[in-house]
Amino acid sequence: MFLGGIVVDGRAIVNAAQYATAIVVGEIDAFASVGDGSTAQAFGVLVDSQYADAYLSVDSQLDAIAIAGDYSSASAQAANVDGYFDATAFTNGIGAYAYTGFAGFSQAVGITVDAQFEDAYLYNGASQYATAISGYGGTSIAVVSTVTGYKYATSIIMGDTDAFASSGTFGNSTAFGNLVDAHYYDAYLYSGGDTNATARSGYHGYSTAHGASVHADYYYAPPIVVGAV
Repeated sequence: MFLGGIVVDGRAIVNAAQYATAIVVGEIDAFASVGDGSTAQAFGVLVDSQYADAYLSVDSQLDAIAIAGDYSSASAQAANVDGYFDATAFTNGIGAYAYTGFAGFSQAVGITVDAQFEDAYLYNGASQYATAISGYGGTSIAVVSTVTGYKYATSIIMGDTDAFASSGTFGNSTAFGNLVDAHYYDAYLYSGGDTNATARSGYHGYSTAHGASVHADYYYAPPIVVGAV
């Protein structure tokens, strides 16, 4: 536990001017913990290509956990894949957990796949979750997966999706499951398991929850959901 400072845990970072590729065979666990008045940041895998494609493949579970005390900030993100052209991610289980106390800010993001000028693609072969918790007067944001493509955006989730955000009195909680957005062509979501999005706050608080959002500016945006929402 660290008091009055910043702790950052990033397990794997791949940043390239051209092609950026990360292939992970085992599990990844990123963990950051601090005390009051501090900042905790936990990142599992970050893959960024400045002028070409970004690619991520993870065979096992991918988790990020950030814990902080009162008047603190905690950010946990399991994976981020950012491609100048294509952005592609194959995963097998995603989890993000962020916790703060009194008047804290907690943000948990499972995975973000962003293609600036071409296609974005995510395939997750297992379940995924994002949990954000804060106390009195806190702000909690939980987003399980976001796939954004300039042309096509595709998200295929074989397992369950669980987004949970909680804050105390006068708190603000937001929970999103799977977000898919395509600028020019089609946006597509397939969810093979159950999708749960829960946001709750205490007295005089504000809560928002969305299980899934599939959006295309000009063409088609078909969601296919097999499980319950």
